[in-house]
Amino acid sequence: MLTENRDRLFGDETSISSSMVVVSAAIVAFAGSAPLLGPTLCAAFAGFYWPHFRDRCFSKAVVNAAIIGSSGLAGAIVFGALTSGTHRSLADSVVVLIPVVAVYWFVNTLLLAAALTLLRGAHFPQTVRLLLVSETPLLVFAVFGGLCGYSFLEHGHVIGVAALLLCILLADLFMVRPRPIVHAASRTVFVATHAFLPVLSVAIGVFAAQWDQWLAVAWLVVGVPLLTYLLALVRVRARISRWDRHLAIGVAVLEVPLVLSFGLAGAIAHWVGVEVGLFTAGGLAALLTLCARYFRRRELRARADDRRVAVAAERAVLEGRSLPTPV
Repeated sequence: MLTENRDRLFGDETSISSSMVVVSAAIVAFAGSAPLLGPTLCAAFAGFYWPHFRDRCFSKAVVNAAIIGSSGLAGAIVFGALTSGTHRSLADSVVVLIPVVAVYWFVNTLLLAAALTLLRGAHFPQTVRLLLVSETPLLVFAVFGGLCGYSFLEHGHVIGVAALLLCILLADLFMVRPRPIVHAASRTVFVATHAFLPVLSVAIGVFAAQWDQWLAVAWLVVGVPLLTYLLALVRVRARISRWDRHLAIGVAVLEVPLVLSFGLAGAIAHWVGVEVGLFTAGGLAALLTLCARYFRRRELRARADDRRVAVAAERAVLEGRSLPTPV
């Protein structure tokens, strides 16, 4: 319920919240005890939106809970069909969670679009497209939410709850900055390209640590900067010119600490333990994201100050007054 009410509204009345992360975790966590009822009830409770109760729109609350509950049930059915109650490795779990999240996403979108079409007379294909685009950036976090559900089963409730809260925090940090719906595709590309490097670094760090510790060190010292630089060349669409190469080097220098820290977290996951590696990676992601938001806000405040000074100067010129001399 808290994740559903901490949402972000777009101008076309669509919204995005991290409730998908919680439902994905519930689908996995309840697989051994209440494989259908647990995810359905959890998703239905996630559909209780506070403004509906505040405005006494109880019918909207019921419809929203029914839609999300049905979507959670569909995802749970797919998960049960794919797993059949067997324990799987981490790689197999990720492969299974992708279609589960996709089914939940599509069912929720189709049902919500149908409800909007019937109640408001909206255009069904256009509504489906807008809803799909608005929730696309959450799919990566929903898969990680499912992995948090595995933490419930394998490592206990404390580790599972901590991992889920950390995943919700990261999803909230990435979604909290408002942008128009037309930029959702670019947001998705941004998250995908920047999430690819840390995930790949964690995976290779784990496999390198399993093979040989010096191979893991070599990967962290040589492989991470080289891979980051090569992908930076692709990201900035660099050519042969010296300027493009220097630009790619600058991008790589900014991203190497992020990727290096996640590669180290992958090695720690093997050397110390999965839980320690998970918390290391999550803590680093939260810290780096908060730092990026801080510098971004400081830049926006500086731009706003410059804009106010420019407006004051223009107004003074129009009114024929002299500008104050800076001290």
